Amino acid sequence: ESLQRYMGLALYSLEPLREAFAKPITVLSGERTVQTNGGKPSSCHLPPSQRKDPTKRALIGNYKTSIRPELSKLHSAAADIRVSGSDPIEVYHVIYEAMRLKLLPPGGVFYYKTQQFVHIDNRGFISRDVSLMPTDLELRALNTQRIQEILERIKNHVS
Repeated sequence: ESLQRYMGLALYSLEPLREAFAKPITVLSGERTVQTNGGKPSSCHLPPSQRKDPTKRALIGNYKTSIRPELSKLHSAAADIRVSGSDPIEVYHVIYEAMRLKLLPPGGVFYYKTQQFVHIDNRGFISRDVSLMPTDLELRALNTQRIQEILERIKNHVS
């Protein structure tokens, strides 16, 4: 079950990002136990059997089910990532915009400034936390043309 969950995240979220950035992605953390997670009991990092509601599946079936019906059968998964040589603020913004534009399965996207990584998951709806987002000033400093180019490459990858 864990392999299937993470294959879904890898194929439909991480691979389009890797292709679009044209750089390796380092996964810092994926599945965790309750003891090592230290977070919420519904965390997508946890195996479904250890979650608050183990029967609840992600709603990722709402994402392109006609194209990828296998997604509706998967539980959600999460990864903390870095894209080699890329600003994590840019990575965060690309993921958020790609989810918003329905280019990637909807899920959580969080920016961890101190550790300089981005959390991505495929929980079935877009989720952000104001305390784990770049500031407006940081977002305004991004190269919007580059963001659009990366999003276009994701679009080409998934179509």
